[in-house]
Amino acid sequence: MADIGFGSGPHTSGIDDRLAGLRATSGATVTSSRKMRVELFMGLLIVLFSFLLVLMLVNQKSAPSTTPAPNETSVASTPERVDGLLDGEAYVSVSVGAGEYPPEMKEGDTVRVVVVPSMNTDGIARSVKELAVVRSIGKAGDLGIESVVTLQGPESLAVDIADAEKVQLSIVGVAVR
Repeated sequence: MADIGFGSGPHTSGIDDRLAGLRATSGATVTSSRKMRVELFMGLLIVLFSFLLVLMLVNQKSAPSTTPAPNETSVASTPERVDGLLDGEAYVSVSVGAGEYPPEMKEGDTVRVVVVPSMNTDGIARSVKELAVVRSIGKAGDLGIESVVTLQGPESLAVDIADAEKVQLSIVGVAVR
C-alpha cells in the first residue's frame, strides 16, 4: 500500500514541513490583511471628516441674503445687532395702543411704520420709507392699554414719529429664531 502522508512514515516529515510553512505564510497574510483593513478604515474616516469640515465651512459662507425692494432702504433685521448702531441709526421709542400693531409682533421683527398726523394739519396718513427693527416691547402704565415699542432705525424715524399724533406698526419681516 502506498504511503499517503498520514500517520507515521517516511513522507510524514516532508508534509509536516509543508504544512508548517503554509501555516506560517497564512498567519502573515491574516496579519497583513488586518493591518490593511485598519489603515483603509482610518483613511476613510479622515476623508469623511475632511468632507464634513469643508461642507460646514461652505454652508457658513453661503448664508442666504435678502435684498430689499428697489424703492426701500432696509435696516438689517438680524437680532444679533442689538449691541451696536451704525452711523445714522438710532433707537426710537413709540407708544402704540391696542390694535395699532399686530399682537404676534416680537423682538427682532422688521416693521413698517405708518404715521397719522394730528387733526390740526392737512396731512394724510403715510408710510415711512425706511424699515425698522423691533428691539423691545413693554407695557406703558398699569392698565396695559398701551405698549412702548423700541425700534432701531434711521435717525429720521424719530422726527417722523414726533410729528405724528398716532403711529401704527405692521410686520414686514419675521425674526428667525
